[in-house]
Amino acid sequence: MNPAAAYSLPFAFRISASPLWGDGVSTRLKLVFNGSEPMQTAREVFTTKMMHFGVLCAMGAFGTVASEEFNPIAPLIQDVEEDERSLAWTLKDWPGTDEAVSVLASLFMGDDGKTLLSSVELSGNDQPCIATLEQQPRKSGQYPATRALPFPWHIEWTGDDEMTLHVAFEEKPKREAREGITETLTMWAAAASAGGYGIDSLEPLKCGFVVDEEIDWQNDGLSFRLSHFRAHPDALDGLGNVCGLIHERFWKIQDAHVA
Repeated sequence: MNPAAAYSLPFAFRISASPLWGDGVSTRLKLVFNGSEPMQTAREVFTTKMMHFGVLCAMGAFGTVASEEFNPIAPLIQDVEEDERSLAWTLKDWPGTDEAVSVLASLFMGDDGKTLLSSVELSGNDQPCIATLEQQPRKSGQYPATRALPFPWHIEWTGDDEMTLHVAFEEKPKREAREGITETLTMWAAAASAGGYGIDSLEPLKCGFVVDEEIDWQNDGLSFRLSHFRAHPDALDGLGNVCGLIHERFWKIQDAHVA
């Protein structure tokens, strides 16, 4: 499915042909600002948004498991190109799919950022930007889907604003694995509730959720409770992908579901 924005963008968003992200792809992102605020403000706002996006990449939310060495923060700080009206990054091997562009557009549409932008260009491997990201609100398939997982995954959520992720492991995780799993889920939650999974009827910064409690660890499983859920349902597809990363990196999962 071609990437599309959930919102009507007040700035031009141009993209190249596929691939835009992924292993072996050098992604060039350039943001041009309209000068309504000082560059320091624009830099702070959009570096933070890109950090949220990078964390989602690192947690596997877009369906590609990153290497453990992948660090999305360093290039955003160290390798930024800046002049009086623009910021640009060249991001190599960022794990994601073309549909992740929709997450980026939603992040950029937050009230703290959309009024600052004049245009966005996103290109993979130095390809020319030949298409404009258009608005196509979708009830599903708006954002990256859950990849094929090596364990049963299903979503029983019926639209309430509260839900719980239940994970059953093949055996009781060791302490180090539990720490890694806890960090992965909490980092995903913080990034996923920052406006990247927007719904066209709500301002993106209101499209998030709350982690109510610490992860509840049982003998060979866990429960992770979310409330005040206002994000697009596709955010839960990203959570399924995060479980896939947990399975591959930390501890084998027997079953996972949201209810």
